[in-house]
Amino acid sequence: MKKLCTTFAALLMVTASFAQDAFWTTTSYRGAFPVTDNTAATDWTSGWSNFDPQNTAYPSTPTLTVSSDVTTNTTWSGVVLIVNKIYVRNNATLTIQPGTIILGDKATQGSLIVTRGAKLNAIGTQSQPIVFTSNQAIGSRAPGDWGGVVILGLARNNQPTGVANIEGIVPTTDTQFGGNFDTDNSGTIKYVRIEFAGIALEPNKEINGLTMGSVGSGTTIDYVQVTLSGDDSFEWFGGTVNCKHLISYRAVDDDFDTDFGYRGKVQFGLIIRDKDLSDAIGDSNGFESDNDAAGSTAQPKTRPIFSNVTLVGAKGNGTVTLPTGEKHERAFRLGRNTATNVFNSIATGFEKGLYCEGSAVVNNLNGDTMVFANNILTNFATPTWNSNNTNTQVASPATTSWYQSWWGADNNDSTKTLSQVNWVNMFTAMGSAPDARLASGSVAATGANFTDAKFFSVAAPTVAVTSYTYCQGASATALVATAIPGNTLAWYTVASGGTSSSSLTPSTTTAGSFTYYVSQKNSAGDESPRVAISVTVNQSPVVSSNTNIICTGIPIVLTSSVTTGLQWQKATTSTGTYTNVTGATAATYTPTAVGFYRVLSSSVVPACSTSNVNQVSTGVATTTPTMSLTSSSSLTSSQLTVCVGGSVTFTANTAVTNPTYQWFKSTTAIAGATSSTYTVNATATTAAGAYNVKVTENGKCPSAASTSQSVVVSALPTTPVVSLNVATANYALCGGTVALKSSVAPSTTASLKWFRNDTLISGATAQVYTASVAGTYKVQVTNPSTMCSSLISNGYVVIAGSPASAAVVSVTSTDGPAMCGASTVSTTLSSSVAVATGTTLQWQKNGVNITGATTQTRSITNTHANVGTYRVVRTTVGSCPSTSNEISITAGTAATTTPTVSTVSSTGTASTVTVLSNTVQTIYLKSSVAPITQTSTVAPVILKWFRNDTLISGASTQTIQVTTAGSYKVQAFYGTSQCAGVMSAAKVITGTSPLGIIMGNTDVVDRADAQ
Repeated sequence: MKKLCTTFAALLMVTASFAQDAFWTTTSYRGAFPVTDNTAATDWTSGWSNFDPQNTAYPSTPTLTVSSDVTTNTTWSGVVLIVNKIYVRNNATLTIQPGTIILGDKATQGSLIVTRGAKLNAIGTQSQPIVFTSNQAIGSRAPGDWGGVVILGLARNNQPTGVANIEGIVPTTDTQFGGNFDTDNSGTIKYVRIEFAGIALEPNKEINGLTMGSVGSGTTIDYVQVTLSGDDSFEWFGGTVNCKHLISYRAVDDDFDTDFGYRGKVQFGLIIRDKDLSDAIGDSNGFESDNDAAGSTAQPKTRPIFSNVTLVGAKGNGTVTLPTGEKHERAFRLGRNTATNVFNSIATGFEKGLYCEGSAVVNNLNGDTMVFANNILTNFATPTWNSNNTNTQVASPATTSWYQSWWGADNNDSTKTLSQVNWVNMFTAMGSAPDARLASGSVAATGANFTDAKFFSVAAPTVAVTSYTYCQGASATALVATAIPGNTLAWYTVASGGTSSSSLTPSTTTAGSFTYYVSQKNSAGDESPRVAISVTVNQSPVVSSNTNIICTGIPIVLTSSVTTGLQWQKATTSTGTYTNVTGATAATYTPTAVGFYRVLSSSVVPACSTSNVNQVSTGVATTTPTMSLTSSSSLTSSQLTVCVGGSVTFTANTAVTNPTYQWFKSTTAIAGATSSTYTVNATATTAAGAYNVKVTENGKCPSAASTSQSVVVSALPTTPVVSLNVATANYALCGGTVALKSSVAPSTTASLKWFRNDTLISGATAQVYTASVAGTYKVQVTNPSTMCSSLISNGYVVIAGSPASAAVVSVTSTDGPAMCGASTVSTTLSSSVAVATGTTLQWQKNGVNITGATTQTRSITNTHANVGTYRVVRTTVGSCPSTSNEISITAGTAATTTPTVSTVSSTGTASTVTVLSNTVQTIYLKSSVAPITQTSTVAPVILKWFRNDTLISGASTQTIQVTTAGSYKVQAFYGTSQCAGVMSAAKVITGTSPLGIIMGNTDVVDRADAQ
């Protein structure tokens, strides 16, 4: 049975977990697509396929019409209409440019046939596929609108004489296919769609979407979609062409049909069927395969290899009801002595799953000529093993027990549900693009296997010896295999993957069982299965030692890799008699005398019980080296006194050839200090000490220590910090200077050096430095006694500075800038700039700072002392001071008593005269309130006289003289605000004076000379 054959093959060889033929792309997933990454990268249908060509707007007007055969090298582009059957013959090459649309003429059964020896190079791109389609309008397109694409080659088939005529076309020499050239090249078809093909050129003899007759392996077919074909989507009649990325969508008959000895390889196929489309006179299957029409034993046998195909039948997810009279049948109909191989695929939605039809097919599968493995058939009636609606079709000799004998053994699975397979969006309506990728968690994401011999076209190399045994530590020889002449061997240390080498010698360092692998590759890069070679390394005591010479103060320690059942032995010569060392049975032994030592172990196989031999001899001391100073960063006069952060490098001087070195601090070995030079990095004062070196010549004992060199390490002074000498000062020069201060003051252990922009400032050695130029200032402290300098301080930046934007001062109280009233009355001035960190305000009166006036607002009371001009000065760190606008403030308090007006004589004595006459031509009036002249401490009082309630211009003295009759009043105005006092009572003067001058009816210019 097949299961026994498979087991025998597994014993014979171990193969990689990936296919070795260069054609195959190794996957872990079953079916045509991986688990989605939600990008187009994992969907190979993206960009070029079309699942709704019935509603796709194609150009209806051709740019080229072809109605005669192509007999010379020709290129098509644009929109091409093919009329009648167009043959590419006479060894011509037809090249079709990316994006070209070829319209098959329905009326004349337009078809494209590439004859033997000719080539079709139809190479589209993912974004510009080449499209063969119907010339009918949207709504009128249907399967069988035109012929299709036929490729005829010179590879072998199994028909009598090896040459036959392709079906569906009237036989002529141009319809012949077949020959003896399996590597024949008929061109390249890539990123191509073929739509609505399959016209019946004769009754019941339709052309397929893509027909391949004896097409050779030199031909490339990749990324091809056949949609709504009136017959099969793809049919291979003999030949060896390999294909990838094929889509069969809504075919009428079969999707993948193979016969007449087709032996190619196909990987990544998507099949989706339509419930309303099936073959009326036959049956419609996903796969249909025959050796030939009679099921004969004709050679070469039909034995293609399909892997990673996803098949969805007309029943879809099982909810689709098939119409009456439909002819949908099986996912796989394998009959008539075919040996078609199917791996790593998924099928669902068919009436039946697998049908192995006839005893010849059963025998092929039993004998491993045909393999059906690692496939998932889901949503069938599982597992009933009967003839109706099941994953397999039972028909003797393909009985239930026969299917059961190999189904699970070949890792086929009919128990998984659709939800476990879990496609992203497989079951869409016809005309809608599916997403056939697997969703996360799909059981089909793993389980693919490419180890079957069918995936290898190169035989395994010959290996005469497949098992070796060594003792641990023994010398092994290179493994041996024989390749076919022209092939090369590839050696591996892993069963799958890994990197190959041209030869391989097994390691005996570690005991255990090891497996090595060898394959062979041909010039095309195809690789054979890997043959396993086992190597057993039996444990053997292996003795290692820290040294083999006896040196003073350095004990020899011999160590056995085996720790049990030990007995150490000693001999005087390597081949002499070994005697047991009394009591020496531990895993380690320390010899004290010269001789040859080995260890025996009773806990390992006898053949490997004796260890290697270690010779112990008396050592001779190596010549003592000298030390020299190579370099030092010291700033002192003594080359071995350095400051923290400095270094001293010593060099060991010896005449010994290829010595080893060990540096010491005093008598302690310095870890890792084993080169000819050693640098003391004085990261701290603890690095101080005496340093020396020992050297060892190969085969000798270490030398005595060299003369020590002492290193003194001095601490660095404290790193100073630069700040403003006055913490509240500004670091902007503003035309002046900025005083900076070092946190360290000069002393007997500290001298200072100031730097500007990292340049030494000559003579600047004090704690405080006054900067007058912008720049970055630093200071460094040096200890005069050790000459060690501190790290340079922080850099303090002094800038030239520019004025900050000035504040705007405004009156924010209702009293305004002119105050009148009691002394408690006040007015408030406000700055538009607030006091903040780094920003201060200073109010000024008459340009002089007001002590303590540093807030954003300033309140001014109604006193004469407060009269003046106010402004505010803004100072912001990093900027120069700026002055605001000025506001003048006045004040005044009016008397509440009413002044009186009286008449007086010219000398000021009291008078009662109020009538003007020729004899009293002038009358003197006097205010009871006298005017007061303003001083810095005295507020002014101003008088204003009125006649008949009209201001008398210039009349401001206490006494005035009048020469015109009228009603006279006086009013006093107080302070700089001229606050109005109470108006006096009227003093009425009557009569007429000759001095009065009449100016109209009412206006009189009064000569009121003040006195």
